[in-house]
Amino acid sequence: MKLQQLRYFQEVAMRNSVTKAANALYVSQPTVSNAIRDLEEEYGLKLFTRSAGKLTLTKEGGYLLLSAQELLQQVGQIEATLRDFGSKETVIRLGITPMIGPMAIDMVRDFLAEYPDYKIELSDSPSMRSRQMLNREMLDVLVVSGFNTDFENCGNYQLRSRELQLCVRKDDPLAGRTSISLEEAAAHPLVLFTEDYYVRHKLIERFREVKAEPENYVELYQLSTHFHMIREHGYGGFFFTETIEKQPDMVGISLEPPMNINVEIVWRKNSWQYHGVRKFIEYARDYVKKKPLAV
Repeated sequence: MKLQQLRYFQEVAMRNSVTKAANALYVSQPTVSNAIRDLEEEYGLKLFTRSAGKLTLTKEGGYLLLSAQELLQQVGQIEATLRDFGSKETVIRLGITPMIGPMAIDMVRDFLAEYPDYKIELSDSPSMRSRQMLNREMLDVLVVSGFNTDFENCGNYQLRSRELQLCVRKDDPLAGRTSISLEEAAAHPLVLFTEDYYVRHKLIERFREVKAEPENYVELYQLSTHFHMIREHGYGGFFFTETIEKQPDMVGISLEPPMNINVEIVWRKNSWQYHGVRKFIEYARDYVKKKPLAV
């Protein structure tokens, strides 16, 4: 029995699916299937029953899951303690999604200025990928838009609620508007984020609620290419108000009804948090009480 096998088994048990577990773990489906099969063959038992495309834990599988969760948490505690012992600079693996980055970067800068002994390893992957990285314990803490939080396994704290607006050039025919319906927005050439972003999914949901589908749009990954399409080709995009305000040649238009999105800090409940991570979470909570993000 290996720790990696237990990690794969735990993920499958939590998701009732080898495919979903493999996607969350960023490994191939056969890798996960082989790990489960090897465990079953090593001890001569079945960990799951398989029916109608769904996996269900057996009695033995249920016992192993409880034991594996406890063991993996202990391993995490040992690893975190050893990291603390082995380095004078406490490393915090922090994820900030690209849409949140322009708002949250000042908070990170102020934290490092106040606590210079800490070091932050920053990841800027999109929200869905960042949450998978957090689940795989590749990140210690994540600042992200508040969609789809796994409250069973993750703790969270709402930092702020922010308005999502349509962003256009200042010379766009819509630029003088203070608000716009989703039906009107759908008729404008748009640049949308890729499916790695939860904001994209929420926008599409809102469009479908009013039976409006964007007529002319492109999907892009990077914020910089979004702004290029807006600036050079007259497209419209969707950003938080504070991000738009940093673009001197662009304006934001509120949606009707307004679309507000929570920005939250998220961490895993069942993982040991060494003092640097706890300190950053506490700092973020206090920070937004004193001043809003990116203002």
